[in-house]
Amino acid sequence: MIRPNTVSAEQLMREAIRLAYQGIDSGAGGPFGAVIADEGGNILAGAHNEVLKTGDPTSHAEIMAIRALGSYSLPSVTMFATGYPCPMCLAALLWARIPKVYYCNDYTMAKAIGFDDDAFMHTLGEIYQCSPTFSEKSHTSLIAISPLTLPEGKELYDYWLNQPGHKHY
Repeated sequence: MIRPNTVSAEQLMREAIRLAYQGIDSGAGGPFGAVIADEGGNILAGAHNEVLKTGDPTSHAEIMAIRALGSYSLPSVTMFATGYPCPMCLAALLWARIPKVYYCNDYTMAKAIGFDDDAFMHTLGEIYQCSPTFSEKSHTSLIAISPLTLPEGKELYDYWLNQPGHKHY
């Protein structure tokens, strides 16, 4: 969705990473940031995880960025997120009609630092009577989810993991 000769997808992901560092350093939450950009690469909203700051388990970066735009329908934007969307964020992306998501760090990387969605996925599978799995690259008629791996993403997770007193939630 990003047009040539504009802000690159990598630059937009680096902004999401920068926001995640901001959230970590302020004690607001884990190593997660998100940016929403229009087709021209203009940043419309950006956020970091605020679960620890707000005590609200829905204050994930992706949801905070969607809330910042104040619209329930965002069919012409692209989300850049530091991590593969969790089940809650994926549902929010679908409800917001966001057609394209790039993530930097995959599910296994988040699991390695203590953010494990397996129990949630299995529970959802039981409820919906299916066997949900995480896929590196996903595409349906409703949403395309693609990796945009940068070395800075791994450094972000390592930074968070090495913070004294970091909290898993």
